[in-house]
Amino acid sequence: EAIAGEYPSLEGIGAKPGQVVIFGGGSAGQKALDASLKLKKEVCVIEKNDPRRKALQARQISVFSPKELALPLLKEADILIGCAHSKASRAVQVITPEALKAASVSKKKILIDISIDQGGNFPEAKAKTYEDPVYLDSWGNLHFTVPNIPSLAGKKASEILSKESLQYTLVLTKGLPEALREWPELEQAVNVQNGKVMIPSIEKAHQL
Repeated sequence: EAIAGEYPSLEGIGAKPGQVVIFGGGSAGQKALDASLKLKKEVCVIEKNDPRRKALQARQISVFSPKELALPLLKEADILIGCAHSKASRAVQVITPEALKAASVSKKKILIDISIDQGGNFPEAKAKTYEDPVYLDSWGNLHFTVPNIPSLAGKKASEILSKESLQYTLVLTKGLPEALREWPELEQAVNVQNGKVMIPSIEKAHQL
């Protein structure tokens, strides 16, 4: 949910203005969290999924739903990291241009847009390259928006991906029905089956 309109106060929800605000508590968000904590940063995570939010709270960090996010928290933040993933569709914009402008008046931000592969989580998102990775937005914030971040260490990333996916590759050699019996979660990865697009959002996007 994008931030717009009136903003709640920090009072009563136990929030402390943090240096790093991470949007999304999935795999990428948790890696960003780990890296931030190693750097001794004060971190806040914004996560809409209730079970995932509770799991993150067990790590003794500030975790809130998008509706609880307060403008003062954004004003005090030094770094915003966008990790909000939207399955098979464009990434959700986690903050409106108006809110980002207001948050940038007193302190400019570094915005790291991990979701740029899906269009980006922040206003004025545009994909860049490692040769020219950053740019300033209309409010003076520095954006890093390089798609396929692991390509910086392509060989190592490929080795890790191959190792993790090998078990699925091997079971798929037995045929899809047998593979789904052994690994039911593979069903979520099937995009097209018997000529039919299996993911509604992709079907809608291509008007199939």
